[in-house]
Amino acid sequence: MAGCALPPVRGERGDAASGPQIGHRSPHNDVWLIANPLAGVKPGITVTSADPDDARDALVRRGVRVAATRITEREGDAALAAREAVDGGADLVVVAGGDGTVHDAARALVGTETALGILPLGTAMNVARALNVPRALDEAA
Repeated sequence: MAGCALPPVRGERGDAASGPQIGHRSPHNDVWLIANPLAGVKPGITVTSADPDDARDALVRRGVRVAATRITEREGDAALAAREAVDGGADLVVVAGGDGTVHDAARALVGTETALGILPLGTAMNVARALNVPRALDEAA
C-alpha cells in the first residue's frame, strides 16, 4: 500500500523465524501480525513485559506461520497496516496491542473477508476481556 512504511520485525517471509512449523494447526494461510510496542505501558505502570517479538513467538509456538509483521508507531498505523494486509490477501490479521490498536485495525477490516485475532498487550484490554480472550499470550494465540 502506498504511503504505509511501517517497519517489519524479525521473522518476515523467508527467514529462520518463519521456518517450518511442527504441528501446524492454523487454518489460515496468510496471517499478518500488527503489534504496538507501547501497549501496556502507561506513566508509572507497566502491565505487561511482552513485546511484539513475544507476540510473534506465541503464534509460532501454536503453529501459526506469520507472513508479515507490522509495528505501529503512531495512531492510525494499525488501520494502514490492516488495509495493507487485506490488499496483500491476508486471511487473518492478529493485533498485539491495546484497545486503541485493536480498534484501529478492526475498523479497517470491516466489510472485508479478513478475520481479526487479538493478542492482548494493553493496559485495560476491554475488548479482549469482553470477548473472553485470555490475557496470557500463549493462551490467547
